[in-house]
Amino acid sequence: MVAPTSVANKSSQPSSGIISECHPQIFYSHKVDIRQVFDLPPVTIEVTQHEREVKSCPHCRCVQQTEFPSHVTNHVQYGSRLTALVVYLHHIQLIP
Repeated sequence: MVAPTSVANKSSQPSSGIISECHPQIFYSHKVDIRQVFDLPPVTIEVTQHEREVKSCPHCRCVQQTEFPSHVTNHVQYGSRLTALVVYLHHIQLIP
């Protein structure tokens, strides 16, 4: 269970909508009940494009190219943080 926090990022104070025959000066707040909702902000995907140069010698036509980083093994792949999140959700939270 999540414990309430004393510092909230947002606050919402809906109107009570109570209609009464009482005089308006009688209305005052005895107390304020609070409820808190903990949620994550929207998550965006960050895409990193790795490019390597491919050069050829105009005389001998020998082709030379730089190497991709060792962790980049496919044309398109998931990064380590996204992979860790998916593994956690599948194995710990049992989400298929």
